[in-house]
Formats: sequence, C-alpha cells, structure tokens
Amino acid sequence: MVILKENQQALVEMARFRGFGITIEVRSDDHGKFGNNDSPAHAHILDNSGKEVGQIVLVKDTPKKATDVIWHRTPNPPTGLEASIVKLANSKSKAAQKAGRSGTVWQSALEQWFVFHEN
Repeated sequence: MVILKENQQALVEMARFRGFGITIEVRSDDHGKFGNNDSPAHAHILDNSGKEVGQIVLVKDTPKKATDVIWHRTPNPPTGLEASIVKLANSKSKAAQKAGRSGTVWQSALEQWFVFHEN
C-alpha cells in the first residue's frame, strides 16, 4: 500500500512593474493595511538582478518627487533610488494600455494591491 501525503502551501501571487532599472513588486502574502501607519500597505523594490533593495509604502497619491517616497522597513535605501521610483511610478502603465484604458504604473500597483488584499 502506498500512502501519499500532500503538503499544503500558501499561494503567493506577485504583480511586477519594471522600468528605469528597478521593479516595483506587489505581493499577495505581505501586505499590511492601507492607511495604517504601523503596518502599511507596501511594495517591494528590486534592482535589475532581482535583489530586494527596499520597500515603499503605498499611498493614494502618486509620488511626484523623491521626498514623496515613503520608505518601509528600509533603514538605508540606496542613494538615488527614489528618483527611479518616481519615474517608474509616473510612467504610463503598459497593462492599463493593453486593457484599453489610461493610467500610471502607480495606479496599477495600487489596484493590484487592492485585488490581492481587499477582496
């Protein structure tokens, strides 16, 4: 007799937005709460090699300048990373364009966070 035992694993989904030498990644298993200062909604920032270099808080308004980027669990972010985040966040979302609508990467990242965590 052969007995098979199945190990259960949590499903981890990710949405990735790439450009300007970085990736903004929204994960389904690490989320916080939107608008909560202690455990905020956040995204992970990866460099071109796929290494995580920081985390940022997701807020309603798209960051327009480097000082608008709010770091989360990132005590020493790489110099100049904020500029790349602002450029990518404000760029047009290719996913939105393919769906026949307009929008920025930041808006798409927020929408994806809500899809993962508010349904």
